[in-house]
Amino acid sequence: MVMKTFSINICTEVRMQSLPAYPGQQAHMMPMPIMTSIPLNSGQLLFIVGANGTGKSTLMGSIGQMNFGNSKRVLANRTLCFDNEQIGMASSEVKNQSANLKNNENNPDSRWQINNFQNYRAKIDVNEVILAEANLNSEISQIAREGNVEVLNNFIKQNPSLIKIINEVFEASNLKIKLKLNGIENISALREENFEYSIARMSDGERNAFIIASNILTAEKDTLILLDEPERHLHKSIVVPLLANLMNLRKDCAFVISTHELDLPLEFADSKILITRNCNRVPMALGGYTFEIEMLETAEELPDSLKLDIIGSRKKVLFIEGEVHRSLDSPLYSLLFPNISIIPKGSSKNVFQSVIGIRSNLKLNWVEAFGLIDRDGFEGDDEISSQEEKGIFRLDVYSSEAIYYNPKIMEKVAARNDLNYKKLVENAIKSGLTAIEKHKENIVSYSVERHIWNQIDREVPKRSCLLKDNALKLTIDIASIRGADLTKLSELVSKNNFVEILKCYPVRESSALSEISKNLGFASRKAYEAAVINLISQDEDAKQIALSLTGNLMAQLS
Repeated sequence: MVMKTFSINICTEVRMQSLPAYPGQQAHMMPMPIMTSIPLNSGQLLFIVGANGTGKSTLMGSIGQMNFGNSKRVLANRTLCFDNEQIGMASSEVKNQSANLKNNENNPDSRWQINNFQNYRAKIDVNEVILAEANLNSEISQIAREGNVEVLNNFIKQNPSLIKIINEVFEASNLKIKLKLNGIENISALREENFEYSIARMSDGERNAFIIASNILTAEKDTLILLDEPERHLHKSIVVPLLANLMNLRKDCAFVISTHELDLPLEFADSKILITRNCNRVPMALGGYTFEIEMLETAEELPDSLKLDIIGSRKKVLFIEGEVHRSLDSPLYSLLFPNISIIPKGSSKNVFQSVIGIRSNLKLNWVEAFGLIDRDGFEGDDEISSQEEKGIFRLDVYSSEAIYYNPKIMEKVAARNDLNYKKLVENAIKSGLTAIEKHKENIVSYSVERHIWNQIDREVPKRSCLLKDNALKLTIDIASIRGADLTKLSELVSKNNFVEILKCYPVRESSALSEISKNLGFASRKAYEAAVINLISQDEDAKQIALSLTGNLMAQLS
């Protein structure tokens, strides 16, 4: 794919410069704008951060004006409402009002003036989705009339419905609503309990998520998307995966995001960061404003003064295992610890390095860093206590999957759909135990590997020993470890002790979790795990059950 490069040109000062004069004439001085240019390729992201009153919104408007022909601005910081539930518009009206709105945004005063165009913004967003659905259905009908079933099936497979894409993005972003086309002129929203309502009656957060998604997904190729404060009406556990999923779908666009939420740049490792310090008015002929700005290489370079201006206090950060936006850990821990920045770091080794690095770095004294890692069969209270003193905490279960599949959590999920939920969970656990027995050799192989690494780690000599010892001899009886683990696992299965199995063994290395999800009435593990996230977001008892499995971390954070 050929990348398009946008130039983000920012006027940083006005300077008097001498202009060339004709022969025999005296040169004269003229005020000239001095520009700073920031290149931004398709697929790249620039964050604009700064305290209130430093010109973030003004700068976003200026960038939009300078890229008028190929930019799209999404005002996620504005409250957008409908004047009634009759949302449908003719395609010609959508086109005209969209052009009027874009022209209005090119007016520097539009950010504070009341005007009629703003009333159309939400309607235009909805109708652009409706038109995209209508155009797709028209193409499908045309191909169907030609009678080639193979061509039709390939076209449908390669061109999914826009509403289907939005619903998939919502599901992956912990947003528990679905959209459906209601006739040819309206869209309805559905909650999990099949409660249907007009899109005009969505909550501020739901509406904001829809507006962000619809604008990004309907943007033309090679568009510079300008997004103002997406966190305004959305919880961080939603807005981070929402943006990540949308940007992954639109790698043919570049993004500029203004935000007060300093965690957002931390979540997107390859993003560029621009700080606004101040802005000053200058004559419109010179651009209207000058901006005091600073570019950063990484989010960790954000200065303490800015952090204090924006967040007002010391920041707690929790480093966890797993990949960004791809693991079970991130959505779960974002709900369990809503007032803490959750940052996935991949491996437990990276979690250790991040926590210890921040705690030993005086320049980062505004951050209070903690780590939460899987227990992974780790034993040894003294070592666990030593790790906790350094800020690293281990779960009380083998891995985060064990929280999702804790029997008490399963009962609460099942109780939402089945009056005989205890029997349902009992049968689901039996199916899981059968799968564990079937795959116990594979499960134990992972457990043995972890035991071996833990033993090696304990036997690594201290630095003082390296000065006098010439050799390190280490013998590990793998057969004994494997035999003991197999015996223990078999005994736990025979006793139906599923809770202890979740604590000691990597159950995910079998088909047990899929079998349990199926027997609970879910189409897949993913569907069941999404139901758990929804449960914890709404049920305080379920949240407390999950928190009780996170070891001693909660006591340190409170």
